[in-house]
This record gives sequence, structure tokens and C-alpha cells, in this order.
Amino acid sequence: MTDVDAVARDLRDRYGKAGVSGLSDAELEEVRRDQDVAELPREWRRFLSLMGRRVGGLLFVDTELFYPQILGLKTEALDEFPSLRGRIAHADGLVVVGLYQEREFYVMGGPHGAGAEVVRYVKGEDVPSYGWPSFTELLQYELSLPPRVEAEPGRRPSAFVRWRRKGRLG
Repeated sequence: MTDVDAVARDLRDRYGKAGVSGLSDAELEEVRRDQDVAELPREWRRFLSLMGRRVGGLLFVDTELFYPQILGLKTEALDEFPSLRGRIAHADGLVVVGLYQEREFYVMGGPHGAGAEVVRYVKGEDVPSYGWPSFTELLQYELSLPPRVEAEPGRRPSAFVRWRRKGRLG
């Protein structure tokens, strides 16, 4: 069992089997083609296959992390970062796994080491602003945030923090 499997199992326990829905093989192939990669990173592919369509009662406000909203994110990210376009566009295996508030792109693979690390690019910044060792660690980090964590000055709290404040994550 992978860490992604453990997260999916925990969420199924909270919301029931029907509340956590993954993608079909055809939909996974659609995502792979959309991201223009030979194959999806193994960890992200597992996430998509287990819970890429829906995760229970969680409302992912201001966050595009699920199918079909993730389609087109890589193209959008490349358009938003002209200074990085050449470096990012030709990175084998690079995928854009999410978008927060239409200004923060979560990028996995490519020029970031072994391809498992997830980094955050913020519009207006030329370099990644934060990173997680893996997609699962990004999920676990966000899911573990205490309910009263405040955002950095001038920024809204992440969608995960807002869900916890509403009592949706136990």
C-alpha cells in the first residue's frame, strides 16, 4: 500500500466509498495527453485513479485539483510564466497537478530532481516559492493544518485550512 492509498482509505472511512471517486483508464489517458507527457508520475497517477474526481464532502474552494478542472492547467501555467516557459516546457515528465486561486500552480516532475517533488509557482515570481518532497506529502501537509492557521499577510488561507475551519475534516 502506498501513502496515496492510505490517504484515500482515510477519506473513504470519513465519506464512504461512493464519496471518494477516481478516474477511469480512459480519463487517465486524457489527462496524460493533456499534460503532454509519456506517462504520468506514478504517485499522481495513483491519486487520480483513487480520488481524482471527488473526495467526499470536501469543497475545494478556489482550488483546481480534480478532473475535469485539471485539464488545460499545464498550458495555462506555461502561458502565465513566460520567463520560465523555455525551461519548463521542455522538461520531460513535468505535470501541473493543481491551481489555487488562479495564481498558484503546483508543478510536479521535470526540472525538480527525481520527478516526485511538488513545487509551487506563484504568478509574478520567477522561481518556485515552496516545495514538498512528494504529492502525498503535499496532501498530508494540507490535511494536517490546524483549523486556525492564518494565511501569510495579504493572502487568504489555503482551501484546506478553510475546510478545516468549517469542520469538514474532523
